Amino acid sequence: MKWDVSLFLLRFIHLTVDDVYGWNKPSFISNWYPIESQNSENSSLTVTHSLGELPAKVDIQIKVVIDGVDYIFTGIGSAQRDNDIAHDYGGVVYIYNNAEVILSLPFGGADSGGVAYTGSHLDYNGPSSPVQGKHNNGFVRVKAWKQADFPTPLFEKAVQISDDETDSFKEINHQSSVLPDLVTAQTRLDGGYYSDGQGVIFQMTTLSSSNCIGGLLFGYSETKVRLWVPYQKPLNDNDCNGAVFFQHDGWGRNPFVSNNGTVVLKGYKLDENLVFETTVRVEDKISSQDIVYPSLYNTDHALVTVQVKHDANGGNNQGMIFDGAGTALSTNTKYSGVIYVYTNSSILLWTPSSLKGYMVFINNRWGSGQMHSAETSADVIVRVYAVIECPNPTSLNSNYTISNGLRVGSVVTYSCYSGYIYTSGYLSRTCQSNRRWDGTDPICSQMQCLHPDGIANGTYVFTGKSVGDTVKYTCNVHCQYEAGDLERTCQLGGYWDGISPVCSVIKCADPGGVFNATYSVAGFAPGNTVTYTCVAGSMHQAGDSTRVCQLNGSWNGIPIVCYTAAGSTNFNPVFYSPQELAESIEKTKTELTVDKKTTSSYARTLVCATDPRPSSLHIGTGGIALLSSMLAAVILPDMIIFIRHIRHMSNIYRRQK
Repeated sequence: MKWDVSLFLLRFIHLTVDDVYGWNKPSFISNWYPIESQNSENSSLTVTHSLGELPAKVDIQIKVVIDGVDYIFTGIGSAQRDNDIAHDYGGVVYIYNNAEVILSLPFGGADSGGVAYTGSHLDYNGPSSPVQGKHNNGFVRVKAWKQADFPTPLFEKAVQISDDETDSFKEINHQSSVLPDLVTAQTRLDGGYYSDGQGVIFQMTTLSSSNCIGGLLFGYSETKVRLWVPYQKPLNDNDCNGAVFFQHDGWGRNPFVSNNGTVVLKGYKLDENLVFETTVRVEDKISSQDIVYPSLYNTDHALVTVQVKHDANGGNNQGMIFDGAGTALSTNTKYSGVIYVYTNSSILLWTPSSLKGYMVFINNRWGSGQMHSAETSADVIVRVYAVIECPNPTSLNSNYTISNGLRVGSVVTYSCYSGYIYTSGYLSRTCQSNRRWDGTDPICSQMQCLHPDGIANGTYVFTGKSVGDTVKYTCNVHCQYEAGDLERTCQLGGYWDGISPVCSVIKCADPGGVFNATYSVAGFAPGNTVTYTCVAGSMHQAGDSTRVCQLNGSWNGIPIVCYTAAGSTNFNPVFYSPQELAESIEKTKTELTVDKKTTSSYARTLVCATDPRPSSLHIGTGGIALLSSMLAAVILPDMIIFIRHIRHMSNIYRRQK
């Protein structure tokens, strides 16, 4: 077979901000577990998932590390063969329910099973790669998506199927009229476990009734889904010689065979999350080139699919799509399908090369031969789905919040730290489909204070205008500090603490005149002088005729003393300081103060004085007579009534006796 390069289509999907995303990263990703084939004691592994529901999709990744490169194979939904045939094979079979995933590894028989296999070079052609061949050791992990991680299905159908010859083929019209990007075929088995359908046949039939064959093959188109199961031959006493699912005879510690089940079909459109797609036309041989991605993809979150599309111009399954396989389990019978292995940077494909190999193959054993196919040419469609995400936002001197994670359309909103102010860039940015935030990072600069205010009669120096910087003030020469703050600090709010200082000019008071002298003042600032001159006829006896204004606002020296020449007595002037003068005045006031109660006038106010004048006698006598008359007029009527009352009471008393 060959790849027709002229039909090699490579396209990138660019999404718009308005796209609505219905597909998310897997809700559960397990750790990597070391695995080894041909070890019966460790041939099963149970991984408990945390979804709390049946997964909508399970992806089993088998990792083989070569020269530091992680090569990823994919698990398979059913063992299609047992270990009886000495023909190399590999893979990890899995089933799952709403709580766990059970993995089964090959062991025993001809010891020909590995954990992963790209297929024999006699059976498959593909790129020359270190990963080509069978691998007995590796690592495995489970990725599982909730139903809420997927968009609403285009359709959802359920159908019963079994290994009975008359019940081993089903065709379902899904009626969506849209070609899904992905179809899941989850078969409910005995015990409540589920297995996933496959798109390849590795074993056409069994060579002996003691051999096992099983699995669910499915393909789909715009209108329908078809299902095939290898039927159980009549009078066969081996229940795995034809089954819907089996892990038996060399697969895992606990054999499990299911001969019937209910298949739940769901179709999805995932093109909104499509980040890479290439379609390759395969004819008769494969190229030696692998397919390199345009950028690195995170294998933790991405979903890689490889599908084979049946030609639309012939055969029973025109235009139908079948899934490729992530490992090879072929025997020496006829087989079909594409094997794929991927890394974070490329994907490698192997296609059937021998006369027994087909791109699409369905024979009489599968589905009783209904809608059989044997196609050697087909289109191979490779897709990578991922949640388009922007990197974590960067921030400098700011905090940020994100509205909806790192996906396209999410908005990051920044706010500057306290003490910082937004100066440029974008405070709100949106994640674009090119995995970049629009706009530019915001710049938050440290908040600065205004230039310090100058002051009268002073100067200042400052270390800067950023938070924590200081400004220091100094009063000029001949000036003195009166109020405010001589040192101020720039605060977070962009202001200087405290208040501006006040510096006032130092001045001396008017020195005043002196008896028998005149004076002239040159000024009142420090250094200025006042000069005294005794008037004519007077002489300078003491004190300073010239006094200088000092820095403390006082005049030096002492006042001048001038005396007249006619005076025959010399005297020594006494000089008081302002405080001494005030104390002397207060003492004098105390000594000169007289208590008024000790005066004769106060004493006379307390004693009545005799008035010898006749008029005084007459006025006094008249006043007494008047007062006596007024008193008698008030009291006399009451006295009469009182006397009568006494008499009356006395009469009453005598009668009673």
